[in-house]
Amino acid sequence: MAPCAGFQKIDKPRTRNLTAEEARRLLNALPPSLRALARGALYTGCRLGELQALTAADVADGQVTIQHSKSGRSRVIPLSADGVTFFEQTIAGKLGDARVFDP
Repeated sequence: MAPCAGFQKIDKPRTRNLTAEEARRLLNALPPSLRALARGALYTGCRLGELQALTAADVADGQVTIQHSKSGRSRVIPLSADGVTFFEQTIAGKLGDARVFDP
């Protein structure tokens, strides 16, 4: 079905990224127990379930490996320098199969 003439790009999803300031405000507005999880989401773009399943072994060499994604396939997400630092601090002292984010 063709989109209506009055509504251009109706079939295209609206995409907008947060600015650095908006991300800071979001993190500051969250309870402390959710901040690490939200930072992980901001650095990777992962879904909640993907982050909850993430283990220390999935974080290596400046990237995060998602073993089971929505599509059923694994994928690798490269991290920025800040993302590498965040994830290194988050997994410090955790063994391979330990969850990155505590429930």
